[in-house]
Amino acid sequence: MLPKTTQITYQQQQGFFISLEDWDNFLKEYQKIEKITNLRAGLKDVFQEVKDIQTEKQSYITMEKFLDKY
Repeated sequence: MLPKTTQITYQQQQGFFISLEDWDNFLKEYQKIEKITNLRAGLKDVFQEVKDIQTEKQSYITMEKFLDKY
């Protein structure tokens, strides 16, 4: 549902007013979308790394070797 807006114009500048409740709801939705977008981008990168490892374009280290080293 779109929030109720009020358009204003002042010295050739335009703006919109929305209620604080609508603004808070917008921010919550925006943050959810941002988290999902970041998660998808991260997963895309990880899948590309796995593909590169499988085609031997990228080297890797096993978890056992990593734990032994550090």
